[in-house]
Amino acid sequence: MEETRTVQRLVSLASMEWQTIEFRELKQGDAFRMFEPNGEPVVDMKGRCEFLAMGKPYLNEDGIWQINTVE
Repeated sequence: MEETRTVQRLVSLASMEWQTIEFRELKQGDAFRMFEPNGEPVVDMKGRCEFLAMGKPYLNEDGIWQINTVE
């Protein structure tokens, strides 16, 4: 069985409440974070571990889900 990352969407900035969702459920404008199967946060090349979705998730040419984020 293939292990996948956990994806969480921010549902309340006031209480910093996060909800676990499927990656493909992300929508434009969602603040989200991801965790590796071992629990480590996913960090981009700039050291960020929280992201803002610029569009809808899509399958790349290798069949892997991706999403564009705000730089």
